[in-house]
Amino acid sequence: MTSKNLFFNLIKQDWKKRIWCPIIIFIVYFIAMDVSLLMRLDTMKQYSDRYSYTPAIFLEHYFFGSSVEGAIVGGCLTAILCAVSGFCWLHSRTQVDAYNSMPVKRTTMFASRFLSGILQFLAPFALNIAICLLIGAANGIFTVQALANAVCYAFYTLLCFLTVYSVTVMAVSLTGNIIISLIAVGVLLSYSVIIFIIKESLFNEFFMTCISMGEQKVYSFSPLGLIGRLMNAVNDAKISYRAVEVSYKAFNYGALGSFVLPFILQAFSYGALSFVFYVKRPSEAAGRAIAFRRAEPVIKTLIVIPASLLIGLCFMEIIEGSFGWFVFGTVLCFVIMSAIMEIIFHFDIRAAFNNKKHMLFNAACTALIVIIFRYDVLGYDTYVPLDTQLEGCAVSIDGLLGYDYRDEDGHYTSAREYRLKNVDLKNNAAVMELARKAAAQKLQVKDSSDFDTYEMYEEYARESEFHSIVLGYKLARGKTIYRQYIIDLNDADTHRLLSEVFADEEYKLGITPIFNEDISNVDRVTYLSNLFYNIEMDLDEEHRRQLIEAYRQDYMQLTLDDIMNTMPIGKLGFGIGTEHLVDVEYSWMTPYYEDEYRQNYPVYPQFTNTISLAKSYGFDYNKELDVENVEYIEVSGYKSTTQGDGADAQTDSLTITYTDKEQIRQISEALTDSSLAHWSYEYNSYIYNDKCSAVIPNYNSYYFIKDETPEFVVEDFK
Repeated sequence: MTSKNLFFNLIKQDWKKRIWCPIIIFIVYFIAMDVSLLMRLDTMKQYSDRYSYTPAIFLEHYFFGSSVEGAIVGGCLTAILCAVSGFCWLHSRTQVDAYNSMPVKRTTMFASRFLSGILQFLAPFALNIAICLLIGAANGIFTVQALANAVCYAFYTLLCFLTVYSVTVMAVSLTGNIIISLIAVGVLLSYSVIIFIIKESLFNEFFMTCISMGEQKVYSFSPLGLIGRLMNAVNDAKISYRAVEVSYKAFNYGALGSFVLPFILQAFSYGALSFVFYVKRPSEAAGRAIAFRRAEPVIKTLIVIPASLLIGLCFMEIIEGSFGWFVFGTVLCFVIMSAIMEIIFHFDIRAAFNNKKHMLFNAACTALIVIIFRYDVLGYDTYVPLDTQLEGCAVSIDGLLGYDYRDEDGHYTSAREYRLKNVDLKNNAAVMELARKAAAQKLQVKDSSDFDTYEMYEEYARESEFHSIVLGYKLARGKTIYRQYIIDLNDADTHRLLSEVFADEEYKLGITPIFNEDISNVDRVTYLSNLFYNIEMDLDEEHRRQLIEAYRQDYMQLTLDDIMNTMPIGKLGFGIGTEHLVDVEYSWMTPYYEDEYRQNYPVYPQFTNTISLAKSYGFDYNKELDVENVEYIEVSGYKSTTQGDGADAQTDSLTITYTDKEQIRQISEALTDSSLAHWSYEYNSYIYNDKCSAVIPNYNSYYFIKDETPEFVVEDFK
């Protein structure tokens, strides 16, 4: 009983000494929450016509919903305040002697102080939440959902508070000076995020095949990384899992559930470490930079090496990838940081270069890291798994029929991500043969500024034949390794291998969303268009199914050469509409929200089944422009003129209007629409005449197909 009373007496005593802390926290939150709520409700009453949601919805889903971001930031800042103010006595020798002379166990003293700091935040914070709910009740907008969201609001804020609070207590226990403690807090909160940035930057700068895919979970190691991920999830939760763009946004705390356990584990781990450091901390550590002398070399290594590499990367970024400047920046920062760390640890500027052995060790480690990345010692770029290690391979040929995608919840997925997620090739020897060839060639796209001779520029110009391909090697236990290669399409063997990959039925099905879409999600309205005309058709499910099946049959016969050498004659567009039920328990929510978007697919001249079926539906993909209904065509381009004194040619922009029907017909037969080119523009730029383009009134802007520009147009622009 005595021990129990002592524990609570210590908490009570700490509150008396630090009563200013909860008072400040209460005042700040009172202004940020209670006063803010009253002001917003008053504004909503005065200008109700400006708001499409009710005050009750505001209280539930905005104030106690999306505004949790502000509460989390405030919780993190108050955590630092409570921890530093509660344990800063460790930095004063007089106070340490006084506390150590008390007949209180260190464990009891730590536990009472630790809990006291939490309560000094929680009490005023919870009180302000209760006041906000009372304000809601007084205004007739209190609901059970508002109460539930308020509890979640407090819970997630408390999780962030506990994590940052534990880290700060650990930092204070590790150090003997307030300033050093605050620096340590910043380092501990963000260390793995900084390491992640350095790692990603090194890989991206030095490894040609490096590509990042998916969520980088390394962020979770440091509290700021985990909090950053939580904030992103909060932003996503502002819109329900169902893709809605309604007049208000429902907030779903269920989207944040996966963060509870990581936060609890982090808070517990850092709290346990802070307890160990507190108990083991020597009394004479007050006033020193670091409480544990043995930890100094480790701390210096963990700070100096990453800091040097980070500054080196900054120099490299500023000077456009110069390795020499990377080395200069790394060496410069290494010398400065090593000296600063020694000065901080010894509080003596004369000690800047005292520990030469440790400095040499850190220098050797830094140099080793630089050598590993500079010369790819570990063979990152040349790595290709053995066939026996593969369970499958995801493939994305960039720029080739790239269809973006949105799932049933409206989340956007890029064409590359969609392909890598849905393509899983097995037993396709061409894939691995292409990978090994690309890894061995080590092709990379260079910057034209690197070339100062004609021969070098010719090499740069040849890069128009280069293209990128991303492979996802699926290994055992669900592990996937991604590599991006640059391949040379001008190489006959590479072209053959890529053609074999594209010819794989699993690849074609995997990269095309419409073949993987539930037919019930395909909207009745179907869009058919050729170069000059378009139509919207209201098709029933059976007719839509027939059209998709006809397109699939044609699509499966499509070859890589067809895509590279043939321009599509039109597009086939499907509206994808789904019923987005936000939450059945909300009677105020519209029963469903139709969020329709369109997926467009190219129609090639070889697609006889699609063209024939579309014609039976009433649309002719081969219909040419009715020149009799076109008054004129404007052609814009550049005309070169040579000055009489032999000066260099001068290029002037020029627009010519053609009204002759025969000329209009010839021009229309030589045009194409850039939106129809589904192979990358950089590679297929040869399709277009880069000198002239045309505009047809009431239609669109077009390019001339290269080598098909009418002679009279060529003459006019000479």
